[in-house]
Amino acid sequence: MTGRLTYDYAGWCGHCGQLHDLPRNEAAVAAVHALHARVRTEPRFAAEGKMLGVLLGSAPSGESIALHAFSGMLAGSPHADGFVGPTRSGQLTQAQEEATLGRLSELSRAIGELDTASVDEERERALAPVDARLQELIAGRRLAQARRREERLHLGEGDPAASVRAALAAESAAERRAIRELRRQREQADTPYLQRIETMHAKRAELKRERRRLSRELQSAMHAAHGLVNFANRFALLRDLFDSTGIPSGAGECCAPKLLHAAALRGVRPLAMAEVWCGPPPADGSKRDGALYPACEEKCAPLLGHLLCGAEHPQSALPILFEDEHLIVIDKPAGLLSVPGRRSEKHDSVESRLRLLYPSDCSLRAAHRLDEATSGVLVVGRTAASARSLAASFAGGRIHKTYEAIVDGVLAEDHGVVDLRLRSDHASRPRQIVDPVAGKPARTRYEVRNRTRSTTRLGLFPETGRTHQLRLHCAAGLGAPILGDPLYGDENTADRLMLHAESIELPHPATGETMTFESKRMLPTRSRPPLRRAG
Repeated sequence: MTGRLTYDYAGWCGHCGQLHDLPRNEAAVAAVHALHARVRTEPRFAAEGKMLGVLLGSAPSGESIALHAFSGMLAGSPHADGFVGPTRSGQLTQAQEEATLGRLSELSRAIGELDTASVDEERERALAPVDARLQELIAGRRLAQARRREERLHLGEGDPAASVRAALAAESAAERRAIRELRRQREQADTPYLQRIETMHAKRAELKRERRRLSRELQSAMHAAHGLVNFANRFALLRDLFDSTGIPSGAGECCAPKLLHAAALRGVRPLAMAEVWCGPPPADGSKRDGALYPACEEKCAPLLGHLLCGAEHPQSALPILFEDEHLIVIDKPAGLLSVPGRRSEKHDSVESRLRLLYPSDCSLRAAHRLDEATSGVLVVGRTAASARSLAASFAGGRIHKTYEAIVDGVLAEDHGVVDLRLRSDHASRPRQIVDPVAGKPARTRYEVRNRTRSTTRLGLFPETGRTHQLRLHCAAGLGAPILGDPLYGDENTADRLMLHAESIELPHPATGETMTFESKRMLPTRSRPPLRRAG
């Protein structure tokens, strides 16, 4: 397999039930060998063996593109210029990782401080005089025993001989008592040291158990937050892609998953892929420099079916309308969160995907939010200063947004204003309710753009930014819930929530220049006939 050119990266997708594959062809092999020749003499690659990978593909613009990857970490970092980054954003579990790694360092330091070598040395020094005296007594007794045996051989019978034998026996007994007493004294002197050493061993064992527990918890948290996006723009957690045997350490960070995940995030259509070993062989000697290798069975094979799904016609996972050093403007697809949710299955979001694409932007934050089911324009600040400026613009009413919605019902008025105060429904989160007394002010202008026999297409212009404002204003204010709304209408009236953020006008956070961004998406004319309620 290592030297064979023809090979397919392939796997079954559990979602669509289809087999998907991607070839390793001559072009991919030539590209990966060229990468190998370019980097193999660099110290960072010569120091440790790494798998290198190249994915050849077609960018959304139609331009040919090549993505490069290395397996795992390189020189202690998951990032390197010219290579795609990891599949998991370190910021997802950053707080937990920092706290846990800090505690693990403390534990390792404490374990090191519990080395018994110093106590052993102190014990040896304290017992040395006793041990020396004990050895003297034992050696003297051996000589005395030999002497007594010799004397007994020359003793005759009678009272004088019996008296000598008794004296020799008494002498021997005295020597035994002296040795026993000295051993008792040694044991007494040794007991505190043995207790200290035993206590230290017990504490070391306890700390090691805690270190193992924390390491397992951290790994579980990282796995729980680790998922992969495919070309059909579907996100799946690693734990759902591996069987009951568990997730292997390092899963998702080999070349093949990194390349396919990066291509999906960038909307690149993959055409071919190849991997080669670079550098000294691993400890088991299973790989050699410059040889081609397939995806590994343990870590990669279970992921390929999911990752390759949709590769023939990739959806744009995160369309970028505009970017500079201050902000990024996204055309968010429906079904994607703006920011990571609390549960692991809700970690996939615009923010988490952007952090994978822009790992150096530590202050990257969404300036506002769109509901998961809402599509359209979303603005993300790239720096802390940009985030503050955008927040001030929102608070000062200097940002204007336009939405499009299709509602269930035919509105009589061509335009109007909905002015209803809203607050959270504490008994049924995340629902909001109308509350004329305790609710916060919420105001929305609307205009009719199109009518059918049963629906109305609206332009919505929110003057405030309350949670679910447009959805509740349509349902409660206009009596016409947005199609596909599971909270304030009927989710069966459409395949998705028919709400789309079509444009936003804002002052640039650095220059103050007024800028307008428009979504390239459109709400479909009709996804399915509305289900009319009886009566």
